Amino acid sequence: MVDPPDRVVLLKRAAAGDLAAEDELFWIICDDLRRNSPSANSVHEAFSQIDGSRIDANERQRFYVVASRAMRWLMVDGEREQGEPRSAVLGLDRMLQRLNSLDQQRAQVAEMHFFANLSEEEIADILQLSLGVVRRQLSTANTWLFEQTSFAEEAKDSA
Repeated sequence: MVDPPDRVVLLKRAAAGDLAAEDELFWIICDDLRRNSPSANSVHEAFSQIDGSRIDANERQRFYVVASRAMRWLMVDGEREQGEPRSAVLGLDRMLQRLNSLDQQRAQVAEMHFFANLSEEEIADILQLSLGVVRRQLSTANTWLFEQTSFAEEAKDSA
C-alpha cells in the first residue's frame, strides 16, 4: 500500500499531466473507496487520506475528477458483477459516455454530482467555476439525460 505522502506526490504528478501517475492514483482511490464501502461520503473520506495543506487548487481538482471517475467505475463494475444489464447505474454510465462525446465539462459536472455525490457548490469550488455555470450545466445535463431516457423508452415501446 502507498503511504499518504506518496499519494500527494502521485497527485502532483497527475495534475501536471502524468497519465501513469493518474492511473496509479485511480487504483489507490478505488482501493480506498472499496475499503470504506462506497457511500455518499466516500470521496470526501478518500480525500482525507491526502495532506490538503501540501496541494494546490489544480491538484485538488485533479483528485476529485479522478475520485469521481473511480466511484463511477466501482458502481458500474458492481452492477455488471451482479448481472444487472438494465440497471439505472449502467444506463447512466452509457448516457454519460455519450454526453462526454458532446460536452466533456457538462459530463464531468454530472459525473461529480451523480457518482461522487458532490453538491453544486462543491463542484463549483473544485472546478473553479461560478455556481451559476455549474447549475446551468447540471440542469442542461439532467434535461439531456431525461430526453435520452425518454427516447430510449419510446424506442423500446415501439419495438
